Amino acid sequence: MKKILALILTAALAVLLIVIIISQPHKTETPTQAETEKSAQSQGSAPEFPAPTTTPTTAAAEPPYPQGAKLTAPPQPGPAATGTPLSWSPRAKDQAIRAATDLMGVLAKPETRANRTAFNKALEGRLTEPARKLWARADPSKLQLNKVRGPALLEAGWQENPYWAWASVPANDGTWRLHLHRTPTDPAWKVDSMQVPGPR
Repeated sequence: MKKILALILTAALAVLLIVIIISQPHKTETPTQAETEKSAQSQGSAPEFPAPTTTPTTAAAEPPYPQGAKLTAPPQPGPAATGTPLSWSPRAKDQAIRAATDLMGVLAKPETRANRTAFNKALEGRLTEPARKLWARADPSKLQLNKVRGPALLEAGWQENPYWAWASVPANDGTWRLHLHRTPTDPAWKVDSMQVPGPR
């Protein structure tokens, strides 16, 4: 009889233990980001990341013709300079005005602006060599100049230095500014910078 009660008690305890185990909630483990990346790499695929965005850049367009440099008066040649020292005279002033006016008259001709060959040929002997090389890259067809409306006018301060002067020339597209320069070894006035009027 005692053996039977012991077996019944043992069986009841076993059933109770099973019920307790079944009734307990099971925790679901969520894989960490590192585990997810490791798993993705092991399967031959890398985790996806947003691609960096780039802002397209636009190259600045080269102007069709040079914009005249802002020049300051060059120093006058010293006593050791070669050539005959220059000075202002009525003739020198007239030659400076004529050099600026003649250049503008040539540039205003349609045949001068027809192509670069004719344009570059018209600049020979009228521009200094650095200025000629600079303007050789210009597109003459972009110039709006077609008529000179009067002779050049030397700007204020021209008497201060006999080797350089600014001249203003009125034209159909506005007032052009020409910088004239000469040296004792090359006394003929030549243009070494031209400032084209802005758009109107």
